[in-house]
Amino acid sequence: MNEESETQRFGEMIEILTGFPFKSTSYTDDINDTRLLRGDNIGQGQLDWENAKRWPVGESNNLDKYHLLEGDIVLAMDRPWIEAGLKYAVIQKSDLPCLLVQRVARIRPKNEYDSRFITALIDSWDFTHYILNVQTGTAVPHISSRQISEYKVPKVGKTNQKRIAINRGLFDSKISVNKLISETTFEIIEALFRSWFIYFDPVREKSEGVSTYGMNEEIAALFPVSFENSELGPIPVGWKVKKIGDLIERLKVGKKYDQWTVQKKGKVPVLDQGKKGIIGYHNDAPGVTASLERPVVIFCNHTCLMKLISHPFSAIQNVLPFEGKGVNTTWTYFATRGKQEFTGYKGHWPDFIVHKLVVPPEDLTNKFGQVVENLLASIDQTSNEENYCESIRDFLLPRMISGEFSFS
Repeated sequence: MNEESETQRFGEMIEILTGFPFKSTSYTDDINDTRLLRGDNIGQGQLDWENAKRWPVGESNNLDKYHLLEGDIVLAMDRPWIEAGLKYAVIQKSDLPCLLVQRVARIRPKNEYDSRFITALIDSWDFTHYILNVQTGTAVPHISSRQISEYKVPKVGKTNQKRIAINRGLFDSKISVNKLISETTFEIIEALFRSWFIYFDPVREKSEGVSTYGMNEEIAALFPVSFENSELGPIPVGWKVKKIGDLIERLKVGKKYDQWTVQKKGKVPVLDQGKKGIIGYHNDAPGVTASLERPVVIFCNHTCLMKLISHPFSAIQNVLPFEGKGVNTTWTYFATRGKQEFTGYKGHWPDFIVHKLVVPPEDLTNKFGQVVENLLASIDQTSNEENYCESIRDFLLPRMISGEFSFS
């Protein structure tokens, strides 16, 4: 066995610190006070500081060791994994200053270990499955510092650590560029939706006798020339106010999967509730058939994330697929997206379907779907490239770490 195929305890590579038990009775809302990093602030690879708790600056003087530094890795110890993924993040300069709270682990690489390499280990499929196997407790699963320390890691020399980190960075850069392209294209579609169906720009222009800017006669003819009152205020004549529940049709998802029944590779992706969106794969028949011509919307019941899916898929519990009923599904996605705010880790579907929308005639919703079809196809192609890069990265990195893939 060569040196790089031997294993060592994760605890030999890192320093682990658990947070201080700050008393909630002393929390403040003063933006000048120091933010407290709690498990609730940790997402999947990022932090969410909305509704952050704070600690008085004058009482932080004797807590130096709990002040986090740029590059520190934090991992939730209570409920470390949720359906959206592993709850960890890397501290950025913009997150500082902040203090570490009890039941959150700060992981800091020892001097001889590359921080990017340590991050790659924590972000790996193998580490996530290790955490799932060792966590204890039913109501609130939790892990300990000892369990984190006992994770077995292949020994990797410093030179190869840097090579692994650089290669991971190259993949991540390509993935980031693709994400930016997709986000920009999506913003173009969303701007068009708001113009037509939120601000009613074509109707306002026609009512003022102004030519509809950048719109051909066929599309312009689908918009009325005046407004009428409704319970939501002035809306275009002939349009209706309806609840979301009246505009959608839930689809059966078929067999539900979980972290124990998916594979690392396969033909059919299994969608989860996280921003990454895929928990794994399988090779059975897909639970839901979707395509560019007939997309499907998913609503994540616990996280409130929504996505427009244009490929066959299966799902975990609480990923709820639906189509438009009497309206175009693409239009329905943009009309309902963001209507339901996250209010805690619970089921949000009952609250989601009672929101009211201004609904145009079906032929206009279909025209919107046709107009943005090519842009959505572009996003789909870019997303496929992104997923391909992720799959190559996730295939190669474990082999680089284990020494199976040689750099020489």
